Amino acid sequence: MNECSVHKKPELLEVFKRRNTILKLIPPKTASYLQPLDVLIIGPFKKTIRAEWEKWFSIGKKKYTNKGYRKKPSYQEIVNFVTQPVATLNKETIKRAFECCGICSS
Repeated sequence: MNECSVHKKPELLEVFKRRNTILKLIPPKTASYLQPLDVLIIGPFKKTIRAEWEKWFSIGKKKYTNKGYRKKPSYQEIVNFVTQPVATLNKETIKRAFECCGICSS
């Protein structure tokens, strides 16, 4: 795992210990080499979802609560946010992520 502070919480470390799992943390600033899915999958996925959210927020149908706050997107709208980025995932994209990080060769 990366060295995110939540990964070092005593509660989480105890769960690993109870399950006889040894936790190994990767050094800082090495995610681009050691976490290929972060490089070509998760980053673009988040970017696309953010764009879908912004589109919904700016031009989507606006519904408000009784107190005047804007209602959150429906579950269906959230599913719609992730449909397009998930549809772009395929074996070749995942394979390319590992190649770009030098973990495997083409």
